[in-house]
Amino acid sequence: MNNDEQSERISAMRDDMCDATMDRIIDLVNEKKYADAQAVYEEFYHWFDPEHINKELTIFTRIDDIKRLYESTAEES
Repeated sequence: MNNDEQSERISAMRDDMCDATMDRIIDLVNEKKYADAQAVYEEFYHWFDPEHINKELTIFTRIDDIKRLYESTAEES
């Protein structure tokens, strides 16, 4: 997979996450859980704000890498 294909794939994943998050916010507002909706919105604010969306860095990693890092850190303590 070349860089353009990978960038497109990541962009599509980010779009899907934004759509799912916005659906969740709408559900929470409809359930009158305003504090919960606000908390979700604040977490994703930079992804939704048109002034920030292209400046927000999106980093994806493999879960196995995170587990190895955690295990190595846990072993040291």
